[in-house]
Amino acid sequence: MLPNESQLSSCLSEVQNFLLSPRSAEERLQTSPLSFWQSFKHLSKISFPRVLSYTFSLQVFIDNLLMVLMSNSEQETASIALISVYLNSCMMLGVAPLYSISIEVSKLLGAIDAEKQGDNNQQIIDEKQKGIISAFCNGLLMSSFISLPLIPAFYWSGSVLTNIFRQDEIAASHAQSFLRPYALGVLPMLFRICCQQVLFSFHYERPTMVMGIVTLLLGVGISALLGFGLPGIQSQGFLGVSAGSIVESYLTAIFLGLSLVLLPELRNINFLRMFNSIEGRWRQLGMQSWLGTTFLLGMVSEAALPVVTSATAGVIGVNAQAAWTFVMQLNYFFVVPTFAFSHQCYQEVSRHIGAESYENANRLAKYGVATTLIYLAPFAIIMSLLPWVFDFGETDTHQLLLVLLPLMSVGLMIESVRYNILQQLKPLGNQLCSSLTSSMCLVIGMLASVVFGVLLDYGIYSVAFSYTACILLATILLFPDWQQRIRPEKLEIMQNQTGSSQGCWPCGQETSDIEREGLTGVVQENADYGTGSSQRATVSAVTPFWQSMSNTGEWLADVLSCCNSPSYFESPRQGR
Repeated sequence: MLPNESQLSSCLSEVQNFLLSPRSAEERLQTSPLSFWQSFKHLSKISFPRVLSYTFSLQVFIDNLLMVLMSNSEQETASIALISVYLNSCMMLGVAPLYSISIEVSKLLGAIDAEKQGDNNQQIIDEKQKGIISAFCNGLLMSSFISLPLIPAFYWSGSVLTNIFRQDEIAASHAQSFLRPYALGVLPMLFRICCQQVLFSFHYERPTMVMGIVTLLLGVGISALLGFGLPGIQSQGFLGVSAGSIVESYLTAIFLGLSLVLLPELRNINFLRMFNSIEGRWRQLGMQSWLGTTFLLGMVSEAALPVVTSATAGVIGVNAQAAWTFVMQLNYFFVVPTFAFSHQCYQEVSRHIGAESYENANRLAKYGVATTLIYLAPFAIIMSLLPWVFDFGETDTHQLLLVLLPLMSVGLMIESVRYNILQQLKPLGNQLCSSLTSSMCLVIGMLASVVFGVLLDYGIYSVAFSYTACILLATILLFPDWQQRIRPEKLEIMQNQTGSSQGCWPCGQETSDIEREGLTGVVQENADYGTGSSQRATVSAVTPFWQSMSNTGEWLADVLSCCNSPSYFESPRQGR
């Protein structure tokens, strides 16, 4: 029996409410103490749609499959790996600074939600909304600067691959046939990320997910049609696949941009006001640029680690490279969930800090790490058991996987903790030191893999051990500082005391306005970026950075001491 018109209308109404209805201030910001189960449900509810919203990684994977099917030579097949690594690396580095948008928007939105549940002063709410608009506009400005090196990098990708990375000219030429046209997709991709950060902060994950999946299917369909060709349509090969990806980028950017104007709660903010003058915008831009730089710093080492270890495995031998390639392919399936859960976690922590709900910020920080582990640990354990269940062909390769997969599964579980803690430290006030600490540990891991794997000839097991050990080292060094900073009393001190975001002097010897005000919401006159208030008190600077550099021994000691410094820690050079 077919449903009648009223039943269809009711069903469509429920679907519309599920996808588009905005969450109330009470739903976004719960003032009562959150239990573990409440936090787990909340983070799960908002994180899974975000996982499915990251369609770029899935698009790259599908494009690779299409290009493998249409490859006619070894050079074309070899170029697919170049395309995947080059595209992922460039875009990961390009979008990393834009993650700063969600921290600022979530902080301001938390303050708005708290105001709505309190005095509901419309003037204060409007000022905070201007700050959100300004944060989005600053993200667009940052995208413009980011595109300046990215577009040439894609356009002249063949020269970069042959002259800098010393790749085969024919393989690089095939790779360029995909990468050069993709230069047209850089700007819409960056615009897409800016829109996503705002939508995620407002908990519009579900419409973002639906739009991403729909445009992904359209883009893949176009890639397949143009790549393979049809009667009357000549096959365009890699160029056709690239064209479909570009169309997908533009469609997603258009739909997400319209969402900022049309979705209920966002329509009330009126993002078109970004073309108006908003006092404090440029100071906020400086803050976001600084925070984005720390995101970029961490992403550089994270993108380099698998590349260096894979190259090391290739030097060790064919079987080692085959086994390590299989391990890295499984590793990529963990990247998107780790990103999604970690980013949602620091976003919620930022929201509750902005609302001065410190107890719940503490609980979400702790329970967020546990939630990520609960979801990812079972898959890591299953991965470690694969070589005991399935036969992977070559005996030598299979024997290597018996050790590599269990060792790497441990590393992936630790990585989910490291990345989550690292991202949480950004809104908690430790921006540069946390990124430097993590990056130095990963660099140590890269060097160790080369030294032990190639120079000392300990084989591929030493590469896997170095990979896991450097992640564990970074986690151990970051954990004490994170544990101190998430304590409710420390969060309150950080929010209310000037200069409290300075965990240690390598984070910036001078107590700058950027560190003092923007990243933690700490202000002298209870003013936020983008709120129209320009009254700022001046804080005396401490000893200049380069003067402190004169004593190398003390400098190294202070770098290490940043890992366990409380959030209100004074600069160790002050007063000396």
